[in-house]
Parts: sequence; structure tokens; C-alpha cells
Amino acid sequence: MIGSIRLESDFLRANASLFEKVHPRADAVVFLPFRNWVKDTECKASRIAAELSRANVQFKVFDEDDFRLEGCKVLLASSSSDFTKAERERVDKFVARGGKLVLCDLTNWLAKVQTHIGTPSIQLEGPTGVRAVVGEQPGKTIVHLLNLNVQKISSFEDKVTPVKDLKVTVRVPFRKVRSVRLLTADEGASEGEVKFERVESNGLITVVVTMPRLEIASILVMR
Repeated sequence: MIGSIRLESDFLRANASLFEKVHPRADAVVFLPFRNWVKDTECKASRIAAELSRANVQFKVFDEDDFRLEGCKVLLASSSSDFTKAERERVDKFVARGGKLVLCDLTNWLAKVQTHIGTPSIQLEGPTGVRAVVGEQPGKTIVHLLNLNVQKISSFEDKVTPVKDLKVTVRVPFRKVRSVRLLTADEGASEGEVKFERVESNGLITVVVTMPRLEIASILVMR
């Protein structure tokens, strides 16, 4: 186990530039009113965030002290009662401008979010249990992939079930895609330059990659 940790540590150090000044992608924003923490026994925004993460929906969270809806397309809240009167007025203006409000105390709220997003930042086709985080650097789209299909055998041993033939579709902000490179510290995982397909639809560019093998953690760099 120590050897694996050392490999990962060396890998992260060698690729530190991929973690610097990265702008995270957000297809939706979640409203987390801290004032509710003293009233509720459950953090409903955490439950919403967990569901979005399981579906690999890229999102960010903001609270009442940072109530800005500029650039937002889809806004999520646990219920309409989360908003004060002044906040509700701003939300109404946001909706009037074409923004989408999804209240997560209603059924099928996740499906509504995905419909409102349209073409998402990332889509995964393959075994469940893989999480993806998309970020941007100038001229690059960076995707971190994490395989959660890991079973703890003992304090010293884990059993990893690799993910094979994972299809990854990523929306990119540039029209020309020169290369896609796969980086990892995991032995046996796919790495290096990979074949990709560039797809253009309705003015949006997506890159499609099939990863032969994902062990625990890998990084896709598209430029």
C-alpha cells in the first residue's frame, strides 16, 4: 500500500500544473442557505449535491452571502421556502430571463435538471461507480476520473474492480481538438495518447473517448 501511495504522490507532483488555476465546470448551481443550519436537522443541500455527484452532473454551491445568478443556467434549491422575499424577487427575474429553477422537494427533480442542462459537460457510459470532475485551463479541458468500485478487504488490502471500455463524452469550449492524453499512476491502467472522435451538433463540440481500462484514478487532458 505504501508503494501505491508513493506512486500517486510522485504522479501528482509531476503533474501539479494540471491542478493549478483550474476553472471548475458547472452546469448547475445549488443554493445552500446557511441560516437553515440552525433550524434543520438535515442538510438538504448535501443530499442534492450527493445525487448530482452520483449522476456526474457538474455543479457548484453558493450561499446567501454570495447570491449571484449571473451566468447561471439551472438553479437548484431544496424548496421555495429556502428563499427570503428579496431572494425570491431575484430568482423571479432570473426565471424571466430564461433561467431554470428546479425545486428538489418535487419528484423527478434530477431528470428535470438534466433536461434543462441539455448537452452536459460530461457523460459516462459503462459500469456505475465512476465519478468525473471537469475543469478548464486556457486551451485545455481536464477531466478527473475516479473509480469507486473498491472493496476493503482488511486494514492492509483493498480489492479494486477495474472499469473496462468506459465511454467518455466531454463538451469542450474550443472548436479544434488536437490531442487527448490519458494520465495515471495506476499500474495496468490505460495511459498515453488515445484515439478520439470530435462531434459537432447545434454549435457545440464534444469529444468522445473509449478508455480500455480505468483502475482507480486517471486524468484526461484534451487540447
